[in-house]
Amino acid sequence: MITGIAHVAINVLDMDKMLGFYSEALGLKKAFELPHEDGTPWIVYLKVAPGEFIEFFYGGVKDRDINYSGDQIGAHHWCITCTNMNALRERLLARGYIKPDMKPVAKGDGWNWWIHDPEGNALEINQLEGTSAVSDSANGGRDEITGIEHVGHVVSDIEKTRAFYRDMLGLKELSTKDKDGKPWLTYMEVKPGQTMEFFWGGVKTRPNTWQSYGVTHLCLLSDDVAAEIESLRARGWPILIETKTGADKNTQGWVVDPDGNRIELMYIHPDSPQAKA
Repeated sequence: MITGIAHVAINVLDMDKMLGFYSEALGLKKAFELPHEDGTPWIVYLKVAPGEFIEFFYGGVKDRDINYSGDQIGAHHWCITCTNMNALRERLLARGYIKPDMKPVAKGDGWNWWIHDPEGNALEINQLEGTSAVSDSANGGRDEITGIEHVGHVVSDIEKTRAFYRDMLGLKELSTKDKDGKPWLTYMEVKPGQTMEFFWGGVKTRPNTWQSYGVTHLCLLSDDVAAEIESLRARGWPILIETKTGADKNTQGWVVDPDGNRIELMYIHPDSPQAKA
């Protein structure tokens, strides 16, 4: 059974700039690094919340344009929640990552904000505490981020997407929102408080190699990766990488969704660096 989002993985062009943004400005803590077998740098892990991370891979290749228009198939954005939107904004503003006119907007009982990181990846931030105003308290300046709320993809065929994520992986379809009188956005629950968003109408493709910069894969937690992989195989779904133990001691298996997005399924081993972070 799928139990949550473990991480969002991004290939980066300039690691120092990306860490400056996500770690120093947003306040995500560097958890650990994994090197290649030859000792060269490979992955940097930033902790978003217990059991939730961002993976930054060295060596991204700029072979595509990161385009977040509604017709561009693939990763669209990802969203984190926070307790203090104002503190995040002030740090980003002080370091020159945003302009003074870039401000969060009221949304329901909270606040919503869309920004881009130094390499153009879209990041949505929600403050979901039921507050009527952005707090002036800095909360120590480093503890505002509370978790990964959702990941958004633009899909070419919603029925194929449903067949994979809902019928095979077992995500719960919640609702579909209309726009201009047409179906636009379908929500599926990964676990309570954590969803995936699927935007209808993708028609344009782009390079999506293992080295292409930007989001390179999404990792979903599973309580039994081997059983999940075998269930997918039994239903005729192709397996990208068979179940194995990774360099981080965790069990993993890989597939691609109907649009070719890489999905890692992972069980966190108690002795893994993720479990100890």
